[in-house]
Amino acid sequence: MPDFRPLINYIIDQVNQQGGDIGRTALTKLVYLIDVEHYRRHGKQATELRWQFHHYGPFAAELQSDIQSLGLYADEEQFSGKSGNRQVSGYSYRRTGDWREIQGAFNACYDRSAKQCVDKVVEQWGLESLPTILDYVYFETEPMQDVKRGDLLDFSKIQPESIIPQNTAKLKFSDEFVKDMRQRLKERREKRENDSKKARKATAPRYDDVYYAACKVMQAEESPIYFRPGTKVKGPNED
Repeated sequence: MPDFRPLINYIIDQVNQQGGDIGRTALTKLVYLIDVEHYRRHGKQATELRWQFHHYGPFAAELQSDIQSLGLYADEEQFSGKSGNRQVSGYSYRRTGDWREIQGAFNACYDRSAKQCVDKVVEQWGLESLPTILDYVYFETEPMQDVKRGDLLDFSKIQPESIIPQNTAKLKFSDEFVKDMRQRLKERREKRENDSKKARKATAPRYDDVYYAACKVMQAEESPIYFRPGTKVKGPNED
């Protein structure tokens, strides 16, 4: 089975260079979009992955073992929380190691046409929010049209680059599928907004004995003229 880590690490590296990081779900979907882009341009996928409609989107079992091993090759940060009534968890990644080695390993496995597709997808989607990526993947890529959970995705549905349909959003899905996916995307969006609000909340300062002791030391070092031996710095409950 091919080793997909050079591709995965290259994607992480390129996203990091744009100033972002990437989670496991978005990473999987970007690899899928790379295969879609490569097939649209060249009539074949960039990888040998077998994509399946698994739960709520394109999934390739062969890719997951390499993603799960990323802790050895990337800075892996785990998160957990709730989205609506559901418990959710995942990982986000940042590059570790020398970028030259990462790009060298990638170039040894993939040709120039594949690199062009990867660079285009990462430039377009690397910093997009996960709900935006999912919305595009689910509703605007041809292999996801008229499929049921468990089906293998048919890349031959993809229109060649010269005749890309003007409005791929008109792909047909059942009302039940659309309702289900809209709810999932709404929950993901709400979770990201809640997490962002929590991250922006400032921590209240602690005015304890350690704080006032530090004030004395800093004042003694920085203002020796105004802070002489015997001078007392008052605490919060002192008059």
